[in-house]
Amino acid sequence: MTRLLVAVCSVLVGLAASADHHKASVVGVWHGVGVGPNGDESASTMTITKKEGKLSGKSVNEQGDERILDRIKFDGKLFHVEIDIDQNGQSGVLGVKAKLGSNGELKGNWFANDDSGTELYSGEWGAVRNLSKVVVGSWNVVAVTDDGDNEHTISITKEGYRYTGTVEGEAGSLDLENLRVKKNKLSFEFAYGDGTVKVAAAQTGPTKLAGEWTYFDSSDQDLGSGKWTANK
Repeated sequence: MTRLLVAVCSVLVGLAASADHHKASVVGVWHGVGVGPNGDESASTMTITKKEGKLSGKSVNEQGDERILDRIKFDGKLFHVEIDIDQNGQSGVLGVKAKLGSNGELKGNWFANDDSGTELYSGEWGAVRNLSKVVVGSWNVVAVTDDGDNEHTISITKEGYRYTGTVEGEAGSLDLENLRVKKNKLSFEFAYGDGTVKVAAAQTGPTKLAGEWTYFDSSDQDLGSGKWTANK
């Protein structure tokens, strides 16, 4: 079974499932990381699509090897994906069982079974969305304040590797500063009054962000914060 273990290490993090069930969906691009039998971490990029009600997907590991996801199951929260492998005359199944959390992340375990269904190896596995694929464009924002909901929009563009953007509301348009996108995380700030509003959020759905805004005065003292959400 040594050759089967080699196959496991090459693709073990290239697995996951995606589907729409009510409002839940994990269609899109994901960063996956799995822990191997020896404790080593391995990363991959996973792309899930849905066409005519059918889910399909592929995974590309750090070496550029691509695998097609053969079977995908989703019940609205639980994901079960399998890839059939056949290497040097040995066949088996690589898979992932994971849950979609309220934070929009997938967490669970990968497994490797032989052709009789006996589990040979397993380990921790998790994945977060790739926000860079959808972040560009206009987002409708709701910031919860003591005076009620503040509704406005933010617009984000990208030139090369650099992101820029603006926030637009009743007071006009302001430039977003220190705008950063990393995996499923978004952060930025903008001047407001005599202070600065800082926003930190994460992608929780295909086109949904959730996080928190915080207002700092000119002395960088925290004067207030609240829930921040955005939809595209």
